[in-house]
Amino acid sequence: MDSFRKYIYQQTYRELSRLGDRLAKTDKAIEWEAFHPIIKAMYQNDTEKGGRPNNDEVLMVKLLVLQQWYGICDEEAEK
Repeated sequence: MDSFRKYIYQQTYRELSRLGDRLAKTDKAIEWEAFHPIIKAMYQNDTEKGGRPNNDEVLMVKLLVLQQWYGICDEEAEK
């Protein structure tokens, strides 16, 4: 990895550490695994065509919840 990219990653992680881990805070308040069977029944993206592997359904719901609660845009959520 080149030094500039390493520097950018370090700066990004430093900023994220300063902001705190919002998802860790919600894990204490919400039993996320209870959503798994509900979401799994609605989320059917398993085809024989292949393609990109599915993300965990509960993780996707967590991201949507965080976006709504904290006003996070899609680009911020990707980070």
